[in-house]
Amino acid sequence: VPTLRVAIIDMNGAVDWPVIGEALRGDAGAIPTIAFGSHMDVDNLRAAKASGVTRVVSNGQFHREIAALMERYRRS
Repeated sequence: VPTLRVAIIDMNGAVDWPVIGEALRGDAGAIPTIAFGSHMDVDNLRAAKASGVTRVVSNGQFHREIAALMERYRRS
């Protein structure tokens, strides 16, 4: 049975932060979560952090650092 090691949230579309926040306060909170989106979308960046996302990065940072991010958080 596969085990989820890292969750990734693409903030470039609509995101239901209340639902994600509720999940992260429950059992899913043990799963490292990375959200990425536009650095100009301050509301989404703040909502991601408030929801309990482990790491929030810009689109560019996500694409540059995806391998390092996966390596770091899949072992958490």
